[in-house]
Amino acid sequence: MDVVHFDDASVIRTLYLDDLRGNDPTYAARLVYRYTIHQENGEVTKKKISDKPLELPKINHKKYDTKPYRYVYGAGNTKEGNWLDDVTKIDVTTGEHKVWYQKHCYPGEPVFVAAPGAKEEDGGIVLSVVFDSDAKNTFLLSLNAQTFEETGRALVPQILPMSFHGDYFG
Repeated sequence: MDVVHFDDASVIRTLYLDDLRGNDPTYAARLVYRYTIHQENGEVTKKKISDKPLELPKINHKKYDTKPYRYVYGAGNTKEGNWLDDVTKIDVTTGEHKVWYQKHCYPGEPVFVAAPGAKEEDGGIVLSVVFDSDAKNTFLLSLNAQTFEETGRALVPQILPMSFHGDYFG
C-alpha cells in the first residue's frame, strides 16, 4: 500500500481558512511511503519511495487499480512550506521524479488520461486545473505523461474556486 505519510493529523489545522490566509508555511505535501504487510507473520515494513513531496496522488487507475504500477502523479511543492505549486510524476521503482512548475501557479489534483490504445503505463496525458495568481485566472493544464512537457492549456477567463479533487470519466 502506497501512502502519503504525515506524522500526525496537524495538517488538517493548516487547511483551515484562517490559517490558509496567514503567512505561515503550509505543509500540505509529504513523502510517499510503501507499506507492506507480510502475510506469513503480519509484520509491516515501511519504505520511502522518493524524496519528492506529493499530495493528491493518482495513478493510471483504469489499467493498474489493484495491480503493480510504476508511476504516481500528484500536486507537490517546489519548496517545503509552499502551498501545492507543482505537478509531480514519481517513478515508484526508482524514486526519480519529473516536475511541471510555473511561478505563482497552484495546481489541483492531477488526473491521468490514457491515450487510445496506449501500451505503456504512462501513455497519455495528465490534466490539472491550475490557478494563476499573477494573471488572476484559471487554466486546464495538459502534460505529456511520459515527458511531462506541456502539451497545451485551456484558459478560463475568470478564477475558478480552488478544489482539491478532479476526475475524468472516459
